[in-house]
Amino acid sequence: MSLNIIDISSQHIKSPSRWGEMFWGSHCITELFRQRLGRIDTGRIRKIFIEIGSKKPPNCMYGEFDQIWFTWHVADIDAFHRSTDREKKQMLLDITHESTIEVATVEGWDRTPFDRAYSEIIATDFQNEWYSREKAKSPNGDRVARVLFFHGLRSIEVHIVVTDRRARELARQHIGTVCQPVRTFAVDYAGKVFWEGNNMVILQSPSRKQTWKARFD
Repeated sequence: MSLNIIDISSQHIKSPSRWGEMFWGSHCITELFRQRLGRIDTGRIRKIFIEIGSKKPPNCMYGEFDQIWFTWHVADIDAFHRSTDREKKQMLLDITHESTIEVATVEGWDRTPFDRAYSEIIATDFQNEWYSREKAKSPNGDRVARVLFFHGLRSIEVHIVVTDRRARELARQHIGTVCQPVRTFAVDYAGKVFWEGNNMVILQSPSRKQTWKARFD
């Protein structure tokens, strides 16, 4: 099964100005970690819930409840704010990796997939981007348009990219920003792509309530 890893901080609710960036930024890393981890046999466990805070409260939930593993990780929020974006990503990746290894150890899982996911993310410099499934050929058949998503700590940036028939990029245009960087919040941009003539690309949201246009001369 695919393990659903959720990274959240209860202290974000109490102090959003201090913990908000770590809370939202964690989605960039946990979603990337889940992709790299792939499908593994976790038995009855279907989710790992990682809670972050400056100190572990005496009454915090820990362990497995109803197929969900709850873990707690103490984080230095001041060090996080002093760090560069790459250092922040590394800190969030370390938290994700250490927390999942903790659960894997208790459950008796092979830690190899978790270590491999950790190493692959570092090797690719935390790159978290993907294309939507929709793509469209230009009327003259020499170009293809697709939607490209860049998932960062603070936002998901959305571009329309045009390539040739060999998938070599020719041009791109930025069309939108998802300010709450969670992949599911970018669903409006995962709609139908089509050409209007040989120079205009149109993206229509799944609800058909929004459209974006990008001209490529």
